[in-house]
Amino acid sequence: MKRRARVLTVAFVMALGARAHAQASSAEDEFKRAVAAVERRDFVGAAAAFESALRITPHPVTAFDAALAWEEANEPVRAAEDFALALDLHLSEPQATEARKRLAALELRLARVALTGPTGARLARCSCHVRDGSGAALPQSVFVTPGESSFEIAMPDGRTVTRRATFAAGETKTLSFSDEFSLKTTIPVAPLPRSSASIRWLGWAGMGLGAALIGTGIGIGVAGLDARNAFVASDDLNGAARNQAVVFQVASNVLWISGAVIAAVGIAIVVWPHRRASATTTALRLLEGRF
Repeated sequence: MKRRARVLTVAFVMALGARAHAQASSAEDEFKRAVAAVERRDFVGAAAAFESALRITPHPVTAFDAALAWEEANEPVRAAEDFALALDLHLSEPQATEARKRLAALELRLARVALTGPTGARLARCSCHVRDGSGAALPQSVFVTPGESSFEIAMPDGRTVTRRATFAAGETKTLSFSDEFSLKTTIPVAPLPRSSASIRWLGWAGMGLGAALIGTGIGIGVAGLDARNAFVASDDLNGAARNQAVVFQVASNVLWISGAVIAAVGIAIVVWPHRRASATTTALRLLEGRF
């Protein structure tokens, strides 16, 4: 173990000497802190210092050094992240071959998760490490230890969506949050309450009753005309026919008026809720088009 630490110390010092002239003094200070931490076997402190230097002056060898330190600190997730970053920054040989070898070994112990979502979605919190910290924009690729992990995503519309998933060692999985968000928000129109449906049935019944009364009125009206014709044909001498004609005429008028009123009320009951719902839907569509 001591020999491995000495090898790491030598490698880190050589990397520092090769790049010191091209880096800012603040980055050099972080490198010196990292080397001193390695000599103290404080690999966590060394890795943190290397990453600090990396943020100041991005360089693939710096990421590789940080990954080696994290690996010594038994932090496989952080080590895998920095090995992957070093390769993304085009690490040169022979370190690139070593980085790929170590990353492949770590990937067998970890799971890799690709997080995707709509434009503007951000990773608010997760049970993992995120290099860019909370608020990192999607898409993101993260390493997690096997088991259950949770991801909290801040959506562009202000909502927060949390999703949990279980991952196995060596697994690669994509979690998409795009289905949780729609760029066009629709406003549902509430259905008519059951009482309104009952009232509409009452309206239909009123229309049927009104039609029946009007039909009966027509029949009685025709009978009244026949009675009046019989009275006229008797040279105004048939009093019974006259009385019958008068009764039929009055009854016909009453039935006509009653039937028309009841049918009109039934039509109003049936049509009015539909018109009200249509007006509400139209208004909501207008509002939806404005925002």
